[in-house]
Amino acid sequence: MAGVTPSTVSRALNPAASHLLSKKTSERILALCDHVGYRPSLLARGTATGFTYKVAMILHDMEKDLNAHDWNRITCATSAFLQESGYSLVLLRTSEKGTSMDMQVSHFLMSGIADAYITSPSMLKNNTLEMLNSLKSPLFVICEHGVPFPVSDGVLRSDADAFKQVWSRIPKEMHGKICFLSTINDNTQRLLTNIKRAAWDLGIDANNAISTLSLARTSKVPAMEYAEAYHQTKKMIKSFNQFDFVWCISDFFALGVKDALTECGRCPGKDVFILGYGDLETFPGVSEKPVLSTISANTHEIARNMCSVIMKKLDGEHTDIVTVKSSFISRSTF
Repeated sequence: MAGVTPSTVSRALNPAASHLLSKKTSERILALCDHVGYRPSLLARGTATGFTYKVAMILHDMEKDLNAHDWNRITCATSAFLQESGYSLVLLRTSEKGTSMDMQVSHFLMSGIADAYITSPSMLKNNTLEMLNSLKSPLFVICEHGVPFPVSDGVLRSDADAFKQVWSRIPKEMHGKICFLSTINDNTQRLLTNIKRAAWDLGIDANNAISTLSLARTSKVPAMEYAEAYHQTKKMIKSFNQFDFVWCISDFFALGVKDALTECGRCPGKDVFILGYGDLETFPGVSEKPVLSTISANTHEIARNMCSVIMKKLDGEHTDIVTVKSSFISRSTF
């Protein structure tokens, strides 16, 4: 019907090869395929090539991960970028080593459910890495700043430059009146270490410049951080009034602090500076007019670079760790 060879039709229907044809030829072939309701069988394609055309993302605390807007954004963007390359994203959920759910994931891995796998460093504490190494399947990790990279491929999130930009904007007279607001856990301590390291790189005595305030966290759901920060800030208002700059571990905390301090008579952006992390207000449906100054992890770039590395690896090219830098976003609170 198209007046071309079967291989030309195949190229037109393959996102990874369609660039080899002229736009006019591709559009004509796709229009004919739409007319007759034809698409190639992915099952047959996989049988012929030996590929599944799937990439699996392995998660542990799936409810927590997908409730966190940054990981949610990474997952959605990764799915979209993979689709552009003719691949689909599969989510695998595991649990502690030796449990039935963990064994189910092991069976999936042994059966070769995907051509490549994405996970986080915490997932590699169980038998996932051992299983993937035995299969020699490409493994990619999205690794946070300050965490030792456990494999040779993936994306490293780097906050260093964004933190330095924040420090360079804080007036020297505020040093000693800065508090880092967080909960108490390993991730918090790592983030604080990175914040202090950025200060030292600029010649600032971080130990004297910034103090810590810790809030109790009763829920693991990120969205609950707003309510916890709001109520505890009001209870601890005397402690907060000692500080002119509140650097928060998340935007949820920062927004709770902002509202609580506003109600107590302090004006964010004038009487007190507030900084968050995560760029929550640009998440779809959250706010039409973002006001919170924040650090954006650039989740779209993380996903784009991750998918680019995966496609190169599957094409047999050499790949390495890609660094994606966070960005400081200045709004009305700082």
